Amino acid sequence: MKKIEAHWDIRNLGVTSEVINFEEHDLISTVQSSISNLQSEYQVLKIPNTRADIMFKVQDYGFKYNESIFNCNISLNNYHVPKPFNSFITRFTYKKANTDVEKDFILNKVLHDNLFPYDRIATNPAFSMADSNRRYYYLLKDGLSQNFELYNVYLGSKNVGFFALQPLPADNYSAVLIGAYNEFKNHNVGFCLALSPVLEAKNRGGKYIFGSMSSNNMPAIKLNFAINYQLYSIDYIF
Repeated sequence: MKKIEAHWDIRNLGVTSEVINFEEHDLISTVQSSISNLQSEYQVLKIPNTRADIMFKVQDYGFKYNESIFNCNISLNNYHVPKPFNSFITRFTYKKANTDVEKDFILNKVLHDNLFPYDRIATNPAFSMADSNRRYYYLLKDGLSQNFELYNVYLGSKNVGFFALQPLPADNYSAVLIGAYNEFKNHNVGFCLALSPVLEAKNRGGKYIFGSMSSNNMPAIKLNFAINYQLYSIDYIF
């Protein structure tokens, strides 16, 4: 079990926040003591899907299920774009946001345009869409001060969305966040958005790219499995 004092949520969500990450080897007897020590306004529990006993136990203390997180990756060494999507490859491009103006364009979209309605904060009645927007805004803004990279994605000449890529150790990458701009959400742009970070990681000699999807976001799940992301673990979020 690991406990995180999420001090950044005072800024992001306006509340004190704590997260407990339960692990496969945790004893069920430790659940009560770990929960009873929580003091924050917003308390989050992350439970491996292999620990259904913990999942049921925490509900005795008033915790409610919010979502499942599907953790996936793609091995890039021999990756090929699935045949049904080959015809799309020449239709889209992506460009790294290098200047402050280019980065701010993406950040402002995330902050103001309600891009992620399936997010667990957006769907939680205790919070709002604005809280969700602010949380993602600061995720990216803080990440840029570390090693996040932002890219705009173009279908033809139209800027249809963005992705955030994070280099990881051992030539691995994380597709941190992907979003379609609202004016293109019903224009079948999901494929080019999801595939762009995969191609960028592969072009840079990456071994694996990692991504996570919420069970609340069925379109993203279908799309990412279609481009051959492989599921390796599931976490229940309460």
